[in-house]
Amino acid sequence: MKSFITSIALALCAAQVVVAAPEVMRAVEQRDNQVAARAVTFVMNCAAYKGSNGKNRKGAGETCNTMCYGTNCKAKTKSFTFDGADQKKKDKRRESAGCNPTNKNICKTDKKWTDKGLTDCDEFPLAATKEADNGGQVFRCVKAADNRSQGGQTTTAIKACKNKFPCQFTFSFKGETNYKYCQKSTDCKSDGNLYTRGNTPVKRDLPASPAQEGGYYQLRSGATIYSPSDLAIGTVAVRNVYANDTNIINDEEAAQIEVRDLWDEEGEQEDELIEDEVMMKL
Repeated sequence: MKSFITSIALALCAAQVVVAAPEVMRAVEQRDNQVAARAVTFVMNCAAYKGSNGKNRKGAGETCNTMCYGTNCKAKTKSFTFDGADQKKKDKRRESAGCNPTNKNICKTDKKWTDKGLTDCDEFPLAATKEADNGGQVFRCVKAADNRSQGGQTTTAIKACKNKFPCQFTFSFKGETNYKYCQKSTDCKSDGNLYTRGNTPVKRDLPASPAQEGGYYQLRSGATIYSPSDLAIGTVAVRNVYANDTNIINDEEAAQIEVRDLWDEEGEQEDELIEDEVMMKL
């Protein structure tokens, strides 16, 4: 009799587990959906820093000015979308922006830029984003090392989407203090190095009026970032694990590395991204 009762009890427990299992699965799914639904900001690192194995990383440099001008002064949206575009699609978007074909782009043909080594065309919105299809892109002439850094960081950020497209996010910036368009009160008047398709200069006497959004935010790690858009507390901040105050290369050392051309050519693609969290607005 005891054995029979024990068997019944075990059967009832097993039935409870079977019944509970779908509830557990739904709870896990709900949790994952809540995490996925949290707003995400991708932190572009503008300043030079020591990356994995102490390698000299250039930082995105002047491309941060392109991105901040585009976000603060030009774009109709401050939210962007990685859509898994292939190379053909990205090339078409660069052509729409005026960066392709490269041999006709002003960054390659005008001595004003070639004499300064500003021979790369940097477009915004980025060719990897769906918003580049909306027209109205701008581009800036930048150094190749800056463009490679931005490209490396962007490639790593796309990997963080884990092949789940569309992947929506906003841009934030770290190490941006030297870049005029990456400021809370942005002067949107063109500095003479902003163009649209056909190598048409953005008119200097027609400054855009930036929306007064965004500002400076502190992350859980203690890092401070600048965001052109308002960030909710709890926003996931995807950032480079090495791009922190401890690993920043100062301007004097960066200038010496630049002269000796000692930037790591592999860019930031091999550096690790981590998920930080917005804790407060400063």
